[in-house]
This record gives sequence, C-alpha cells and structure tokens, in this order.
Amino acid sequence: MSSAVDQVSGDYANHLLLFGSRNVSAIASQYEGNATVQFKGIDIGLIGNYTGTSSIRQLLSALLGPLSYNSSGQVNENPKGYFFIANESQPTTQVLTTGSRSSVTAGVINSTFDFRGWGPTVGNFNGTVSAQTYYVHGSGNASWLISKEAWNILRFWAQIQMTT
Repeated sequence: MSSAVDQVSGDYANHLLLFGSRNVSAIASQYEGNATVQFKGIDIGLIGNYTGTSSIRQLLSALLGPLSYNSSGQVNENPKGYFFIANESQPTTQVLTTGSRSSVTAGVINSTFDFRGWGPTVGNFNGTVSAQTYYVHGSGNASWLISKEAWNILRFWAQIQMTT
C-alpha cells in the first residue's frame, strides 16, 4: 500500500496531466462538491473565487476552451484557443494528520508551473503560476479530493491581436 504522500503526489501529477487533455468533466471530478478554486495575482480575466462544482466547471471551460476534433474524430494536436501546462517544478508535499499517525486526512501540495496557449483575442500568451492545492481524504471518500486550490499568477505575457 502506498503512503499518503505518494497518493497525494500521484493524484496531483494526474491533475496536471488532465489539464493537457482539456477534459473539463474529468478535471472537475477531482474536486469536492463544495471545493473552492481561487485565481489571484496578475489579472488574466479570471481573478476571483469559484466555489462548487458548477462554478469550477465554468472556470475550467473558460480557461481551457472547447475541444476541437479532426475528421477522424481525434482531438486536434494544435488547437487554437487553448491553455497548456508545462515546466512544473518539483512540488513539495505535506501530509497533515489528525489524531494518530494512521488517521491521515489532508495533504497540501505547493508547486510552480508555466502555462502557454493561444486565444483569438490575445494571440499567443504564456505565464507562470504558483499553486497551492489542498487534498482531503475523509472516511466517506474512497480517494483524495481537492478541497481548495489557489493559483497565484506571477507572470503573464500576451501578444495582442490587432485587426485592421
């Protein structure tokens, strides 16, 4: 059986991988129903708190954009209007305990990663995020779920599209 640190670290790695798939439903399923996601720092048009599944799904949809498919039904490799995560630093993982060492109920991951993408309004863009993600594992949860996530936008650059 893997340790709580390994479980939380693995779930976080999977969380970031799912952003690459841009599957809003799969990403949203990693959060508790009453979870909160906070965007702060440099304003990229999404600054605020998003609480609950519906609000988090709306945030993810705005951030990731719709999927586009080719004629074979495969997701386009170079879609326009999408957000990608890259260069994630080695995160630090803390597992918090309550009561005895055997009753692990929460974990926190601190990480930094870059993002990049293209949007019809801003053109090419990129930036850096410092994130803190809180996981909970209660007696009713079969797996670890995100209870709170904070993205602090540290750096943002965009190539504004001009039309004449």
